[in-house]
Amino acid sequence: MDNDLTAFFKKNNLKLNNKSIVIAISTGVDSMVLLTQFLEIKDIYNLNIICAHVNHMKREQSIIEEKYIIDFCHNNNLKYYIKRLETLSEEENFQSEARNERYLFFDEIIKTENADYLALAHHANDNMETIMMRILRGSNLLGYAGISPIIKKNNYLLIRPLFDILKEEIIDYASKKNIVYFEDETNNQDYYTRNKIRHEVIPPMFMICEDANSKFLDFAFNIRGAWKIVEERVLDFIKKNIRIDKDIEFNKNSFLKTDKYLQVEILFKLLKKYNLSKDVILEIIALINSKKANIKSYIVNSFTFYKEYNIILIKDGLIEPLNICLVIDDFSKQYQYDNIKVICQPFESKNILKSDEICYNTNMLPVILRSRRPGDKIKLSAGEKKVKDLLIDEKIGISKRERILILEDKNQKILAVIGLKKSVYLTEIKDCNIVLKIKTGE
Repeated sequence: MDNDLTAFFKKNNLKLNNKSIVIAISTGVDSMVLLTQFLEIKDIYNLNIICAHVNHMKREQSIIEEKYIIDFCHNNNLKYYIKRLETLSEEENFQSEARNERYLFFDEIIKTENADYLALAHHANDNMETIMMRILRGSNLLGYAGISPIIKKNNYLLIRPLFDILKEEIIDYASKKNIVYFEDETNNQDYYTRNKIRHEVIPPMFMICEDANSKFLDFAFNIRGAWKIVEERVLDFIKKNIRIDKDIEFNKNSFLKTDKYLQVEILFKLLKKYNLSKDVILEIIALINSKKANIKSYIVNSFTFYKEYNIILIKDGLIEPLNICLVIDDFSKQYQYDNIKVICQPFESKNILKSDEICYNTNMLPVILRSRRPGDKIKLSAGEKKVKDLLIDEKIGISKRERILILEDKNQKILAVIGLKKSVYLTEIKDCNIVLKIKTGE
């Protein structure tokens, strides 16, 4: 293995001269070889090299490795950034959380340094392991292609210059160049799925086929080619059928008319930022298919899923039901809670009241604006009716039900379900002199 960096840049039509490159350094053999190769061509191409090291604080040796990186950068006149991960959870969520923290850290450095590239030391064996992991765990089509040698970010390129190089070649190169590196003993443990695949699955493949790596590369190439075709249909459906702004909203029936395979790909595309597994995607599709008219579910501690009759709604984060109790006792004041406003104005007989406007008398204050409660009933011209049944009859979805506002008088008689129905009690009020305008900001 020679220094193949220039070949990587030429193969992928990437410029190298006068570029600023952030290199993720772990002190392992892969990243130290990558750093060494960049240093060998640094002056030739006038490169600005910045090292980024994340200390996961999981091993005693990590402090020694951190010091080594700092000393190495000082000796080679390189700028560096260090981040320690001291507050992450244990075991099952650690890998995912650590990965997110690393990339946030890298993005910060890229922005600070206005760098062109983020260079990672993933190699051919890493790609084989990733493909096998995704086959076993499930993924979308593009995920089955493994890692990509180049990924376009908002303002830089993520590159993997060792992408075609086997691990044994990297180790041989380090030996010939006398490169100092550290071994992470956790790589030899089979606690993580990747390590099991690394030790028990990949080696036998090379025993069966000496160029197994090239077969994986060919597999990935074909998958990416197929994904381009599938993606066109996915994007076309999204453009025509899905509203995306702060929330994601689409019609259940339109979605279910598409091919079942495309349903999976559409959701993977829509929910990409949540990094969901295929199992979770299939759970969401099961919720969409459910015979229940109204469903609310908090998915993987990331977003709230609603099924409201024929509408599917996805909101970021955990959406809690509205909890408000606002006493309105002074008609000269304006009341506000969160994005809810209550404005009191003088009543004129020519006023045509809207559904969110209540005609009232100041002598009958206070009134209470509050959240809906179990057992709430409103008196209508046809008789008393449960508010719950009213919402069902009007086909009010669960996300709106949780934000329904009730206006009641000081005797706890419900005067109105705001925006929906007004009680007959309001028709009995004489000498109305104010209008309560209740605005929800939605």
